[in-house]
Amino acid sequence: MHSLGRRMAAFLANYDLLLTATLARPPLRLGEMDMTSDDVERYVAFLFNEFAPLTPLFNQTGGAAMSVPLFWTPESLPIGVQFGAGLGDEPKLIRLAAQLEQAQPWAQRRPPLTTMASPATPGRLGNTQGDFACQNAHA
Repeated sequence: MHSLGRRMAAFLANYDLLLTATLARPPLRLGEMDMTSDDVERYVAFLFNEFAPLTPLFNQTGGAAMSVPLFWTPESLPIGVQFGAGLGDEPKLIRLAAQLEQAQPWAQRRPPLTTMASPATPGRLGNTQGDFACQNAHA
């Protein structure tokens, strides 16, 4: 982990920020994922390999990072964009967030609470290693 932190610090010495997606897919709808599954290994694999593979980079390296909702799906769900910076560069990210919020306000935007998985069809999260079955909140 320390080696990865040093490599990220060296990379960010040449760049102001690293821009990535926050998630590898649009946000899950309420009730789309079964949080009661006993398959912890599959849940962790889905979470870190398929759903949010880029956010752990800054968790593990200790670098500063933020996610801001710069885009929205047609269903009005936020699409996050992650900005990463070097260790201790939180002020840079806060200044950037303020500039982005001024240019494209998001603070008052809220996704609809009716964006739920359909009770008639339990959701399935597709992936290349087989489907991770998701229970519907109303099932």
